[in-house]
Amino acid sequence: MKFYILVSTVFFVTFLNAQKLKQKKIKIVLMGTLHFEPSETDVFKNNALSIYSTQKQKEIEEVVGKISSFKPSQICVEYPITKQKELDSLYNEYYNDRFKLTKNEIHQLGFKASKKANLSRVTAINYYGDFDFEKVVHYAKNNKQENIVSNFNQYGKTFMDVINDELETSTIKDFLLKINTEEFLQKNALMYSKYFVAIGKNTEYVGTDLVAGWYKTNLYIYSNILRQIRPNDDKILVIFGQGHIPILKHLFSTNPDFEVVRLSNILN
Repeated sequence: MKFYILVSTVFFVTFLNAQKLKQKKIKIVLMGTLHFEPSETDVFKNNALSIYSTQKQKEIEEVVGKISSFKPSQICVEYPITKQKELDSLYNEYYNDRFKLTKNEIHQLGFKASKKANLSRVTAINYYGDFDFEKVVHYAKNNKQENIVSNFNQYGKTFMDVINDELETSTIKDFLLKINTEEFLQKNALMYSKYFVAIGKNTEYVGTDLVAGWYKTNLYIYSNILRQIRPNDDKILVIFGQGHIPILKHLFSTNPDFEVVRLSNILN
């Protein structure tokens, strides 16, 4: 009888430990960035950074060191998931000191942090959605809604002026911390939730369809991240455009398998 109780107790404790291991959440950090080289496709573009200057390289190394200390098991970047082999090749060349990094934030942050963390690869997760911005503008002009487009443009310009001021006066670390605050994330998301959805009339949802495409794009990116998770992954870092972060943050915060870790927790 004592033996039976002992075996039952051992089994129960083992079961509880297994359940705890099973329920352990994956820590994920969502690092919103802007392009170190201004994008040709963005509606509003930030100013270019003198990324190769001694000071900026020192600031980048500070961020890279903080990321490495977080000990991520994967670093995911804004690179097409269909081009993982191409990314693998570039990273392998860099890892073996045969590739000079460009100004791109994928290289300056993603590649450098991955190498410092001794990761064998950088994970591509991007998906390109279809955004016909001109179609929405054209509709607005033909339906007496030009004021919405005008207000959107003014808001976007003002927001980017603030971003550029921060970019010019802050270190890379402080800039990343600033644009990842709830205030700045919501200011970016507002462009979709306030302006675009207002374009359209009656049963015509031209602006709403554009926003739906934006949400779809981020859902695909979210799915891409989930599909790259390996059994032993415990910490994931995502380096992605700041505008994507509010939706990705919402999705991961509602998934019980993940714990969304504030960027400030690893950079400070």
